[in-house]
Amino acid sequence: MSATPPAVLAVARRLWPAEVGSSETPAQLATAASALCAQLRSGLGSWIGPDAFETLLQRALDRAAAAHSALASIKAQGGSLDGLGPAAEAHGPAKVRAGVLAVVTALIELLSRLIGEEIALRLVQPSSQDGRQRAEPQAKGRDDA
Repeated sequence: MSATPPAVLAVARRLWPAEVGSSETPAQLATAASALCAQLRSGLGSWIGPDAFETLLQRALDRAAAAHSALASIKAQGGSLDGLGPAAEAHGPAKVRAGVLAVVTALIELLSRLIGEEIALRLVQPSSQDGRQRAEPQAKGRDDA
């Protein structure tokens, strides 16, 4: 497996800390991860559909769990990660936070394989608008040129 592209890792680190904040308790960590999954599902779902998002999330979880034992009991269901609270109680919040970062990174990498890194990075980055509106300025710029 090749190394994670620096831009992918940078975006994943921005996305996860933006949601995790100072989540120290297992419940806070689970809530933050749920919010991040909802944000990603909302932004990507309009582009790839909810079923494709759930498949990507499951594949990303499988990939991350291979390197992060704290994720072994986590399930990707309904476009979210279930079981993070109990996992954080069992393994500690720090290990689960690292595992969720690995899931987010893997999700972006998998999406990058399908649609290219530049577009994937644009679609996952937070905005006050949905992913379709985030991507339009670049597309309009090409049409106007």
